[in-house]
Amino acid sequence: MISNPDAFAVPRRDKEIAVLPVAERDQRYAAVRAGLREAGLAGLIVTASHLTYLSNGIWGEMFGFLTTDENEEFEVVLPWRYLVDLDAKVVVESQQWVKRFSSGRDPSPLVARIKAVGLDAARVGFAGELSHQTYAFLMKNMP
Repeated sequence: MISNPDAFAVPRRDKEIAVLPVAERDQRYAAVRAGLREAGLAGLIVTASHLTYLSNGIWGEMFGFLTTDENEEFEVVLPWRYLVDLDAKVVVESQQWVKRFSSGRDPSPLVARIKAVGLDAARVGFAGELSHQTYAFLMKNMP
C-alpha cells in the first residue's frame, strides 16, 4: 500500500488542471522575439521542451516555428496522421495558444512555412533537439 498517494502525480477527475492564460503566451512570444532580434535572427525552429514552452503542450507536436514578426502566427507541425483523422479546427478549438497547424512525416511543412514567409535566405535559429535525418533534411532544403 502506498503511504502517501498524494505524492504521485496522477491525473484525477475531481481536480481541474490549471490552464496558462493567453497573456502568458504573449509575454513568452514577445521575450523570445526580442531575443531573436538581438541575436540577428529572423525566426526560430523549436522542438522538445522549447516547443512546449511556446505551445503550452499540443499532443504529438514535432516542430514549431516563430518569426520575429508579430503579425505572423506561431506554427506547430503535427504528425501527418493527426490531421488526416482529425479536423485542424478541433485542434485549434481544444486549446487557446496555437492557431496555426500543419502536418507531415518530416520537416517539409516547416520548410514550406519558412519559405512562405520569405525567410528561406534569412538567419533562423534553433532550440531543442534534432535527429541527424531531420538536420540533413533542413540543410538540403534550406539555403
